[in-house]
Amino acid sequence: MWYDNERIVEEEGISRLLVGRTFAYFPKYVDGKNNSISSESKENLDSIDNITYDNKEYVLITQRLGRTIIPLNPELLAQSTFDQDIIDGYLNEIHKNVHNYSILTEYSFLMNEIPRNFYCLPQIDNLLIWDVFIMLYSTVYKNAKLKLQIRLSHNYPNTCPEVFFITPIFHPLVNIQTGKLNLGTSLSNWDPSCHYMSLIFLYIKNLFYLQEEYNKETVENQEALFLLNNDKDEFIKNVQKYINQGNKKIYDHMENCMFNFNQKEEHIEIKDKLENIKTDQVCARKAEAFVHWLINEYSMENTNGDGDTTNEDDNNINGDDNNINGDDNNINGDDNNINGDEKNINGYENNINGDENSINGYENNINGDENSINGYENNINGDENNINGDDNNINGDDNNINVDENNINEDENNKENIKRDDTNEEYNQNDNINVEKYSMDNYINNVSTNE
Repeated sequence: MWYDNERIVEEEGISRLLVGRTFAYFPKYVDGKNNSISSESKENLDSIDNITYDNKEYVLITQRLGRTIIPLNPELLAQSTFDQDIIDGYLNEIHKNVHNYSILTEYSFLMNEIPRNFYCLPQIDNLLIWDVFIMLYSTVYKNAKLKLQIRLSHNYPNTCPEVFFITPIFHPLVNIQTGKLNLGTSLSNWDPSCHYMSLIFLYIKNLFYLQEEYNKETVENQEALFLLNNDKDEFIKNVQKYINQGNKKIYDHMENCMFNFNQKEEHIEIKDKLENIKTDQVCARKAEAFVHWLINEYSMENTNGDGDTTNEDDNNINGDDNNINGDDNNINGDDNNINGDEKNINGYENNINGDENSINGYENNINGDENSINGYENNINGDENNINGDDNNINGDDNNINVDENNINEDENNKENIKRDDTNEEYNQNDNINVEKYSMDNYINNVSTNE
């Protein structure tokens, strides 16, 4: 088998794709002895349009590069078999699926050339129908959201596709009843050698600029053409009327359509905020204002709110008794709190902290001993056992704490007295040293005088 792929550049300005001839040449002659290809024929294979083999004629498939990708059978590619059943089955499979390969390949190229804000998906169960969704942000059709459908024939690419607006639109080239778009004289004379689906999308994009001079052969809506030429204000009113009607039906479910949208309640708040910022004449930096609101207000509300609800109110945000995050009363504790009331907790905590302070005081006491420490540790254990006691025990513990604090204060006073004694002793020693030094100096002076 011989495989040829000749690439020929298309006419400039038609398309960026390449046109080519893709042929799969199967053995024309087979030597019955060694089951190999005979080279007796000197005929140029480039001029062959069909092959006759074993009294059967095989018509070669001619397709453009960028339109068809045909997987080659490994056995035939390696010339390892010339079984007639395998060849017939393989060629039948090619003829059966070559149309689908052609459509899928062209769709893959379209994804690199489709205009901005245009979205296209072939239907899952029918590759001959492509659903299109368009969002417009300029021209008189601004804010329009349009659904279209492109229908291919079984003979495509040899015949021109048909384009239908599912969403009604007021335009001279669109039939108001059927929604069919007139593709003009150029695309209507479809030529598979130079026309591609990308040209259809470019044609649709240029529709909304209303720059073309329309003739009687292409006009589908005479009223739209008349108003466009004679009363543009009325034309724009009709355009806006159809846009508003179409946008209201954007969430209506359509059978056999790849673009069906659902309106979720959690998005309504965001949508309303966008509209408010958009119409706010005072707001100069609309994008920054929306981002600030989204991050600092909307996101924080959703984070602090109940995860099981979508639209939290203030009560849900702060929490209630059944709230997952608990309410403020549960956090701060109250008299009916499961974990005890706040006063008891604070009382016992103060009791324990007081006893711990007593321990630390006695540990730091200069005259304290291990027996005192053990005694206070026993008091701590006793106090811990008295946690579940009544108010009298608590008051008793408070009195003990006050006694301990008085003891600590007395110990601190003793420490200060010791420091004062040490200081006085240092002063006395210094005075004695100075007196002795003064006496010695006098003695030395007297000796010197006597000498």
